[in-house]
Amino acid sequence: MPLFSLTSCYDYLSEIISEKTVPTDGLNPIKKLPIFSKNSRIKQGLTYTTFIKSVYDGDTFTDKNGIRFRIFGIDTPELELSRPNRLINVKTMKFHGLIAKKRLEQLILNRWISFEIVGHDPYERIIVVLKNEKGEIINIKMVSEGLAIHRYAQYQNPKKTYYYPEYKSLIDQILKAQESAKKSKFMLWKEDISTIYGLKKLKK
Repeated sequence: MPLFSLTSCYDYLSEIISEKTVPTDGLNPIKKLPIFSKNSRIKQGLTYTTFIKSVYDGDTFTDKNGIRFRIFGIDTPELELSRPNRLINVKTMKFHGLIAKKRLEQLILNRWISFEIVGHDPYERIIVVLKNEKGEIINIKMVSEGLAIHRYAQYQNPKKTYYYPEYKSLIDQILKAQESAKKSKFMLWKEDISTIYGLKKLKK
């Protein structure tokens, strides 16, 4: 891992950790949406608001009901390697995984957020389009900051997995954000992506 990359990443990590995150103390500022509960209807396109109690990593979190969510269309580096992969540099992977987790914590932890349901993943997490109190789409924001890559979402081929034609516009925005981050060589893009994700080639 190049020294210039380590230095810039450490600076970024220090900056986001030092920024103060002000909890909303249980007060919901997003009052136009129904509050999500364990009894809420789960269907694509439905929107809710909920309070975030914990963040597992840069793309997975849990709300006040103990329900787990996965951010749609993106993938952040893992914090632990689930199985051996000779392409992955574990130290680099964990480092960027920690940065992504800390950034997501800063954006949503102990806050009310709104989300649109996309579906479920194989781990029974609810896949969502996520917005913070400011109305920013976190799916795009994490990618634009070079903390995540586009993954698990496509609209070109109905015969392939992760086919979401209803979300073409969002997927295109995520891809555009990724190209911008890549061109700027920001964060993840300072590295060889294959050493972080074990991917030989990114798929659109």
